[in-house]
Amino acid sequence: RIREPIMFNMLWSGLFAFLQQRFQFLPEMAAVQPHALIGSALGLLLVFRTNAAYNRFWEGRQIWEKVHSQSRAIARFCMLYRDEIGKSKVRRIANL
Repeated sequence: RIREPIMFNMLWSGLFAFLQQRFQFLPEMAAVQPHALIGSALGLLLVFRTNAAYNRFWEGRQIWEKVHSQSRAIARFCMLYRDEIGKSKVRRIANL
């Protein structure tokens, strides 16, 4: 899934570097400035994506904590009322 875009970028970069080396169509200082600008933009993008991923992780963790808490509550409920519920229902809930 990712191989084709990476290969395309590698070939495109290699072709561009070869043409720059051969024909010198860009001045030397012009080659440095885009790297600095793109590096800053990519840094900000990476921070925002990391923050979004952490928020998704934290939301999933909170949901999993609720599931865990509810399953513990059901287990306590079953143990407390096991005589009234009956052994078959307690066993069926325990096997969930």
